[in-house]
Amino acid sequence: MSDRERTSPKDWATLGEFNGFLAENGEIDYLDAIFVDMCGTVRGKRFPSEEADKVFTAGVQMPQSLYFFDVTGVNEDVLGMGFSDGDPDAQAHPVSGSIVPVPWASMKQAQVLMTMVDGEGEPLMLEPRNVLANVVARLADIGLKATVACEFEFYVLDKDMDRKGRPQPPINPATGIRETANEVYGITELDGFMGLLKEIDEAAASQGVPASGATAEFAPGQYEINLKHEDDVIRAGDHAVMLRHLIGTIARKHNFLASFMAKPFVDQTGNGMHVHCSLMDEKGRNIFDDGSDEGAPRLRHAIGGLQATLGDAMAIFAPNLNSYRRFGPNLFVPVNRAWGYNNRSV
Repeated sequence: MSDRERTSPKDWATLGEFNGFLAENGEIDYLDAIFVDMCGTVRGKRFPSEEADKVFTAGVQMPQSLYFFDVTGVNEDVLGMGFSDGDPDAQAHPVSGSIVPVPWASMKQAQVLMTMVDGEGEPLMLEPRNVLANVVARLADIGLKATVACEFEFYVLDKDMDRKGRPQPPINPATGIRETANEVYGITELDGFMGLLKEIDEAAASQGVPASGATAEFAPGQYEINLKHEDDVIRAGDHAVMLRHLIGTIARKHNFLASFMAKPFVDQTGNGMHVHCSLMDEKGRNIFDDGSDEGAPRLRHAIGGLQATLGDAMAIFAPNLNSYRRFGPNLFVPVNRAWGYNNRSV
């Protein structure tokens, strides 16, 4: 056995947990066993109710390649995985605490998050969630625990492209007029889309996703929704993925598209995802905060580490060509390794 922390049955949802969910929420027509790939796309398999029990008693066999599809769902046979190796299956098990209703579905549905193990029963390290769990374990080894919160910026778009095949801002349901204003933090800009935003808020609450406030951002049809801080980093990651997923799904239900693309419009501000992070010691003290305005030396050490590894990290922070269209002056986007206090441009 390796030094990686082995996923144990106590981390897996049981049939008893599923039956408890049904007792509280009522019978369902379908259960979605869902997986999240490296691009944050939710994939999976839908089981009719009469087959749902086996997800919790026997698990599910799925191709491990589903974790490294590209954003279009194509398997690029990366490192010979997918086509060259015959696309082998791996065993997946439901994650305890992740059974939730699917309130936007047309039928009575539930979903459960799945996690994969390799042939030795250890966490499959192609799965992003398992990679994060390994990082959490390494922090715990040195007596530290992270607290994080994510913020998502996104565009609400018209479901139809313009005459040149380009995305376009939505028509405001309240006015019947296409959005054109750049009214950052405008309340009126929220009013017209409150049907959509309210359903997003209700769906998040139904799924236990701790969404917080919504704001209008710097472009027509652009919004931001925040998540509350959580000291369970893995669960925070689950919630971030599910918030992004439900925003997109409910937008389609309202005949809009939601785009988290870095730069949907060349002449408008881009989308970002902000991650707030603190590190706590074993007594629950923030190691970055020593009471001074400058913060503790370990804060500056952490910033220095981020600066030193920034080149490699760009594969995550800016994973495609469109990401680089977002970088430029006067856009609240960092363009170098500089850092400053309370400064959105660095």
